Amino acid sequence: MTELNNFIMTHEMDIVKNELSVSELKDILNIVGFIPGEQFLELIETYSYLAYEDVEFFGINSELKEKTNLNKSTWLLHRNYEATKEFYIIENKGNGYYILVDGNDDIFNFFAGDSEKPEPINMKLFEYILKRFNETRS
Repeated sequence: MTELNNFIMTHEMDIVKNELSVSELKDILNIVGFIPGEQFLELIETYSYLAYEDVEFFGINSELKEKTNLNKSTWLLHRNYEATKEFYIIENKGNGYYILVDGNDDIFNFFAGDSEKPEPINMKLFEYILKRFNETRS
């Protein structure tokens, strides 16, 4: 996460520090049936919420725990779209368009209603987040 951390430390970010243990995070993610990859777990462990300009990556916080909007949205997506069950939402781009992560930290596009299954973006989580933050500066 070095390159992403460098970006975070050198730009004005909106951050909410996490106060949950790894064990608590895994228990919360288990509620929606998601087994996190190393990058996802490190991201949520370090930053519960991370935003730059108009790009937001919601997390899991110690106050809402399993009731966080991200957990609720992921659970609803799983309920309505069988093909998303092994994924977790990392970004809601609006109008049914989601960016998902799998247990290997691979990133996927998913458009609810149009997509039969999530489509790979061929990026890892940290790489994707850094790309999105850099896009806002263009």
